[in-house]
Formats: sequence, structure tokens, C-alpha cells
Amino acid sequence: MTTTAQMLEQVSQQLENRSAYTPDEQCRTGLNPAFALVCLLSPMVLTQHSVITITARTMLLDLQVSFPRCIAVQRVFLGQNVTDRPGETAGHFVPLRRTTREQLARRDPQWLTRQAEPRYWYLLGRQQLGWYPRPLVDMTITVSGYALPVEVRATELDAAVGLDAIQHPLVVDLAQQLLMVKQGAGEAERGFQQLQALLQTTALDEPLRRLRRLQQQATPPA
Repeated sequence: MTTTAQMLEQVSQQLENRSAYTPDEQCRTGLNPAFALVCLLSPMVLTQHSVITITARTMLLDLQVSFPRCIAVQRVFLGQNVTDRPGETAGHFVPLRRTTREQLARRDPQWLTRQAEPRYWYLLGRQQLGWYPRPLVDMTITVSGYALPVEVRATELDAAVGLDAIQHPLVVDLAQQLLMVKQGAGEAERGFQQLQALLQTTALDEPLRRLRRLQQQATPPA
């Protein structure tokens, strides 16, 4: 099991190898966006679960409040299901079937007022999760989805890294290059170039062009 402290140590060692000593506090400022970049570019690398109580006769919840780090909902269960494997759950659970509001309206003209144990779930936009029918009593659901990692904090360095070990070298390399961008003009340009190579994307082309223009403006004429 790799801890956050070990990841920070790897980032620090790589920077020291480039003669760029960086305190742990600054290393965290590189590690946090590196984790987020990996999860945004490849959402499936991190799946998390949120156990939520839904109130009787309601039909929607705000994911920004109930599951703020979720990128995309994948499954919803009635009951508490932590691992998606029946042999490892804390209690009884029932998977809900995904649907849409349009399908519900075609199937049941009274779907907005129907009350019973929920059997379906749907999304309203990107941040509203709904279920059908409305429950008659308060109930527990488990929402499973691709998520952003929890922010690295100084008080939680012994926590296990949520990503699979195969992703760790990429996260460390990304954190190193992000921190190089802060080191100064020459290191910043090299950092941007290496980030582009690591991510295999042209998304940083414009920031790199802006950086070069700023460098040219800051350089006094010969």
C-alpha cells in the first residue's frame, strides 16, 4: 500500500535530482493537480462510493452537495453497498436500473407523483440525481461513480493513495513537471513541454505560447 507521504517523497526526490529543492508544502501543490489531471483525462482510474439518505417523498438530490467529487455516476443501489460485491457489503442492497425522464413519462403518465420503493435512477443535467418512484419513507442509497481524488492534506499523509499503483509513476512525473513550471522561465518552458509529452495532448499549446511571449517581453533588448 502506497501512502501519500511516500508519493510526496518520490516527487521531492525527482526534483532534488534536478537540483530543485522543494519543501513538502510546495510538493503538495504539485501532487494535488497531478492527481486531478490523471482522473479527468482517464476518469475510470478512480471509482468512489457515497452512501446517502434520501428523504421520503423526494425525487432529486444535488450531487454537488451529496457527492461533490463525482465526475460521472455509474451505478445506484438501494441500500448500503460499499464494494459492489455482495460478499463484502454491510447489508442488503438492490441495484436500480438506469432510465431517463422521457422514458418514465412515456411509460407512466403519473410518474411524478408515483410513490413506492424506488426501482430506477436517472440524471437531470450533470449534477441532479433522481429516482422513481418516490420513496414512502427515508431510505439509504449508494451512488457509485468516477471521481476526483481527495485533496492531499498535511494531516493525512499516512492515508492510502486511491489510484492503482500503475498510475503512480505518471502522477509523480506530472507533479514534478507542474512544480518545474513554478521554478522560473527556463524551467517553466521545459515543464510545459514535458507535460505535453506526458499527457499526449495539445491542450497546453496556448499556455506555452503565452509563456514564451511573457519571456520575450521580460527580456531587455540587447
